[in-house]
Formats: sequence, C-alpha cells, structure tokens
Amino acid sequence: MEKGSLGSSFPNRTNPMDKHVETMININDFAPAPVAAQFFGNAGLEHMKKYGTKLEHFAKVALKNHNHGSKNP
Repeated sequence: MEKGSLGSSFPNRTNPMDKHVETMININDFAPAPVAAQFFGNAGLEHMKKYGTKLEHFAKVALKNHNHGSKNP
C-alpha cells in the first residue's frame, strides 16, 4: 500500500478528480486552500446563485447540525 490518502495516487491513469477541479476553476478561481473545502464551499455558492439561498439558511442548517451533534457524543 502506498503512503498518503487512499485514492490519491494514480500512476497509470488520470486522477478522476481532475475533471471536477478543472470545472471548479472555470467557475470560481482556485484558491490557496484545501481542495475539499473549495468543493463544498463552491457547491454552496452555486446553490446560492441557482436557488437564492441566503447565508442565514446555511447558518440554520449548521446550528441544527451542531445541536444534534452535541447530543450524540
């Protein structure tokens, strides 16, 4: 087994995430931040543009998630 994250080394083929990263860069520039965080953040931005979602909606989801998590140690 290779060192590092599972599924991060593809010596015999193109990384399957390349297409996703390319699309993300075309929509929103690539930031000096972890790629996974950019995937989720940009998905939120796309949802906001498409459906008119407000930051307050995400805040309510986060609050509910944190409340449930605090009851499930």
